[in-house]
Amino acid sequence: MKLLLSSMKHHNMKRVSIFLVAVALIAGVVGCRQSPPSQNLEIWDWNDLDAIRNNLGGSYLLMDDLNSNKAGYDTLVHPDGTGGEGWEPIGTSDDQFTGTFNGQGYDISDLFINRPDEDNVGLFGYVSEGVIKNVGVVDPDVTGGENVGVLVGYNWNGIVESDADSAYSTNCAGGSVTGEDSVGGLVGRNRGIVSLSESSVVVFSESWRAGGLVGNNLGTVLNSRYNGSVAGSYQVGGLVGLNTGFVGSSDGSYIVTGHAFVGGVAGVNLRLGGLNNVSFEGDVISNPNNGVLVALNDGSASNPHSSDTAPDGWYVGGLVGLNEGTVDNSYFTGRVTGDSNIGGLVGSNNGTVTNSHYNYHEVLINGEHMITIGALFTDDFEQWLAHDKSLDVDERLSTENGYYLIRNVSDFTQLLTFGQDDSLKFRLTSDLDLATAEPNFYTPYLAGEFDGNGHRILNLILIFDFDSVSQVGLFGYLAPGGRVTQVSVENVNIIGSGSVGGLVGYNDGTVTNSYATGNVTGEWDVGGLVGTNYHGSVTDSSSTASVTGMDNVGGLMGANYYGSVTGSSSSANVIGMDNVGGLVGANYYGSVTDSSSTANVIGDWDVNCVVGYNTGTVINSPCGGPIPFTTLARLAGGMLAVWWERIIMAA
Repeated sequence: MKLLLSSMKHHNMKRVSIFLVAVALIAGVVGCRQSPPSQNLEIWDWNDLDAIRNNLGGSYLLMDDLNSNKAGYDTLVHPDGTGGEGWEPIGTSDDQFTGTFNGQGYDISDLFINRPDEDNVGLFGYVSEGVIKNVGVVDPDVTGGENVGVLVGYNWNGIVESDADSAYSTNCAGGSVTGEDSVGGLVGRNRGIVSLSESSVVVFSESWRAGGLVGNNLGTVLNSRYNGSVAGSYQVGGLVGLNTGFVGSSDGSYIVTGHAFVGGVAGVNLRLGGLNNVSFEGDVISNPNNGVLVALNDGSASNPHSSDTAPDGWYVGGLVGLNEGTVDNSYFTGRVTGDSNIGGLVGSNNGTVTNSHYNYHEVLINGEHMITIGALFTDDFEQWLAHDKSLDVDERLSTENGYYLIRNVSDFTQLLTFGQDDSLKFRLTSDLDLATAEPNFYTPYLAGEFDGNGHRILNLILIFDFDSVSQVGLFGYLAPGGRVTQVSVENVNIIGSGSVGGLVGYNDGTVTNSYATGNVTGEWDVGGLVGTNYHGSVTDSSSTASVTGMDNVGGLMGANYYGSVTGSSSSANVIGMDNVGGLVGANYYGSVTDSSSTANVIGDWDVNCVVGYNTGTVINSPCGGPIPFTTLARLAGGMLAVWWERIIMAA
C-alpha cells in the first residue's frame, strides 16, 4: 500500500509498514491471519483517499482540503476520467469500511458521483461499525440508486459525528444528492448514529424515502440540523424520510415537498420510532404532480417528474405525515399544504403525541387556521415556549376529588393544552353550548380521562373539506388508556374525511355510557358515535345521529378493528355505499355483543341492519329495524354514486 510517499516526514511510516508486513508473514506461518489496523494514516490528496479502500479497517486523518485542484481528481472524480461515473464509493456491502476517518474540520469539495444503477452510494458507500467525523463535503453532485447519501450511503452500526467541542463540523453544504430510494443529505440509510452534524444540500428521491439528514433512519439522529430543501414522492421529511429509529434535539429551517406521507421532520414515523425535542420552521407542501428537483419559493414549483397516475397529496403534517410512533416535546411554525389527512403537527395519527404544539393563529393549513392535533391559541403557545415548553394545569383549572373541573367553554378549551397528558382527569360540571366556541373547535387529542358526569355538550359544528382532515369528533383521537364516560353530544353537525364520529373520531381507548344525536358525514369510517374503533371498546352507549358516508358507515360506529362493542344500540338513519350497517359498518376481527339496531339502512354492497361487513364475532345482537335497502340501488345503475357526488358538491 502506498500512502503519502512524497513527504519526508513519513519515512517512519514506511518502516512501520515494513514491520507490519513482516509480522503478517510470521503470523501466517503460525496460523494467525489478523494484523492490527494502520493508525492515523494521513490523507493529502485524492490518491490517498482512494487508497483507503485497500485498508478498510485503518485509521485516517485528513490533512488538508480536497478539491478539483488536488492530485488524483482528474482520474478518480472528474467525469472525463471516470467514464462519467465519478468517484467510486469507499466500502461495499461485501467489503465494508470498518475504520475511522477524521476530517479534522477540513472540506472535501467538488465531489462528483453519477452511479444511478448502483446502491450504497456516497463518499463512503457502506460503513460497518466505522467512524466518519469532523469533515465537510462542499458542493457535492451525487447520484445513485438505493441508499444514497453525500457522506455515507449505508451506515450499519457506524458513527457519523463531529467532536463535541466543534459542533456541526461534520456537514454537507450546497450541491445536491439524488436517488431512487432512501436518499439523505448526510446518510442514505442509517442503522447507526448520526450526531452533531448538519446538511444544507438539495435532496431528491425519485420514489421513496427522502430526508434532509437521513433518507431511511433505523438508528439514532441527535443534535443535528438541516437547512435546505427536500423533495420526493413518498415518505419525505425535512430531517428523515422514514423513521423507525430515534430523532432527538434536532431542528432546521427548510422546505419539504412530496406526494404522500410528507412531514417537516419525518414523512413517516412508525410505532418503533421516536421524535423528541425537535422543531421546524418552514413549509410542508404536498405536490399533486409528483415531486420537484429544485427548491420551492413561495409555494411555486417546477415539476420535471410529473405523473398523471399518482394520487393527490395525502398524509401531510408539519412534523409527521403519518405517525405510528411517538412525537414528544416538539413544535412547528410555518405552513402546511396538502389534499387529504393534513395537520399542523401530524397528518394522520395512530401513535402517541405528548407536549407538542403549533400556533393555531399563525400556522396556515391549506391557507386556513385549523384546529388539528397540537393546536394552541397564540397566548398559550407563546407562554408554552417561553416557559421551556411547559404550562401548569393547576394555574388554569380547579380540582375536586382528583378531577380537573370543566365549568364552561373556556375551561373546555384547556383540553387543547393539557389533553395530551395521560395522567390528567377532567370532569364536566354543567352542560356546555359550543355554539359560542371558536369555529370548528374540538379536542383533537385526549390521552387522559373525560367524565361527562351525565351532562350534555350541545351544538358541536365541525365542517371540514371532505378530503382534508381525518379523525374528527368532539374528541378527534382518543389515545390508548384514554377514557370518555357519561357524556352526551347533541345536535352535532360534522363533516370530515375519515374516522369521523359524533363523539370520537378515532378510538384507541374506552367509551362508556355515552350518546350522540345530530348529523355525521364523511368518506370512510363514519359513525354516529365513533368513526374508527381500533383495539378500543364502546360499552353501554347509543346514537340516533343520521350518518352518511362512502365506505364503512354505521349508525353507532363506522369500523371496528379488533375492538369491542358491548351493550350498545343505534336507531339512526344510515346511508352509505360499501360496508353499511345499522350499528357497525364493518367489523374487522372485532366483537359485537349484546347490542342492537333499529336503524334505517341504505347501501350498495355488504349492507345489514346490524353489521354491514363482518370478519369478527356478532353475539346476541338482533336486528329490530326494517330490511336494508340495497337491491334497488344496485339496479339503479350507480344511483348512490351519483347521490354521493351531489352530497360533496353541496358541501
